[in-house]
Amino acid sequence: VSNVAFSLRGLLSKRVKAESKSANLTSSNLYSILTLMSFFLFLPFALVLEGGKLADAWPPVENLQEIPEKVLGIPVLSTEPLNYGYELVAYTGLFYYLYNEMAYLVLGEVSATAQAVANTVKRVVILLATVLFLGESMDANKAAGAAVAIGATMMYSIAKSKK
Repeated sequence: VSNVAFSLRGLLSKRVKAESKSANLTSSNLYSILTLMSFFLFLPFALVLEGGKLADAWPPVENLQEIPEKVLGIPVLSTEPLNYGYELVAYTGLFYYLYNEMAYLVLGEVSATAQAVANTVKRVVILLATVLFLGESMDANKAAGAAVAIGATMMYSIAKSKK
């Protein structure tokens, strides 16, 4: 469901950008507007459906034993476990926003199909990186999924080059 939603978001955003007469509707602005609209649209649903679970799990850092000095080379600013949790959430949100903003900038420069192919390759690269660097196991389902994704991307590239 998530992949379908992200693909539809990309295709519909491309259409809105193409049909818009506004010079101010850049890829970055479009992503910012969609992010804000999504946040305010889904916040009530998240609070109603998940708010109780959040309250039950609060504080989210009770099993945190020690705070590292650096996370991915970035010095940690907090000394309190709860503030450290907030700091990680802030970093995660910032990096996720920047990642998606970059995806929208790319979408503004390439076709939706080319971005879909790149997105498929990205997922395979992430899968292989988790196997290599994090020691994840590569079971038959993961291998089959990676093979299908790589094969489909290769077939698309071959078909596209013959046109």
